[in-house]
Amino acid sequence: SAATSHIHSTFIGIGLAFNSDLINRIAKIRGANYFSVQSASEFKERMDDNFKYMVCPLVYNLSLRMVSTGYQIEKVYGSPDSNIANGELMKVSCLFPSPTNEDNETKGGLILLRLRKTGHTGDLKLVVNYEMNDGFACSSEAKVAFEGAETEFYDNTGIRKGILLARYAELMQGWISSERRAGGEMYARHCGIWENEAVKLVASEENRAVLRSFKNHLASEIAQINDQSLNREITLIDKILSSSGYIAQYKQEYDSANM
Repeated sequence: SAATSHIHSTFIGIGLAFNSDLINRIAKIRGANYFSVQSASEFKERMDDNFKYMVCPLVYNLSLRMVSTGYQIEKVYGSPDSNIANGELMKVSCLFPSPTNEDNETKGGLILLRLRKTGHTGDLKLVVNYEMNDGFACSSEAKVAFEGAETEFYDNTGIRKGILLARYAELMQGWISSERRAGGEMYARHCGIWENEAVKLVASEENRAVLRSFKNHLASEIAQINDQSLNREITLIDKILSSSGYIAQYKQEYDSANM
């Protein structure tokens, strides 16, 4: 009822993170926003420097769609509410501005599409619809052409980094799910509705080979992108390779304990 009266709410978690269900509920409320802060300095930054970005929505009911007869969406990265069937890439009830740093740069989000060519034409169209603060409806569209593009082409380093992280996330998800499946009953007892409990760190020889190969690719991309913060992902892969065991040894322990 407050939202219909143009009274907006902002939720701040102090020293805690919101679960996905709560985030989804907040995101559906018109004008609502949420943040998590882990330190006093972070809280001060939110309330002092970035307060106006936190409580002043730009637009409402924003939707972004892809329209094309020559391409089909295989997967969308960076937008959990996407609908591949109708080409809807993003739908948010309220969009807020992002703060800029001393170089007037903004750290924003990125939506990536994996496309499959289905026709002779290489063009597609992106259509965005949104509603202003006064309720005025707006629409805009842009055409994208891929003809003549190289096999691997990046418009900027931000997009290149986004693609790298999308591939990295898929790799890690594949490793985790394959090891959990291989664990069978031993890992099934750790699965819940909302979360999976921590289990012993394992990696099969096949997964180790994939991780080593991607580690080399990651190191090469870090040099091209010039973002040293990505080195922490190499550290994580090294930890998996050096500290993980094998399903077989833990299965033997599990079977012995449950005989």
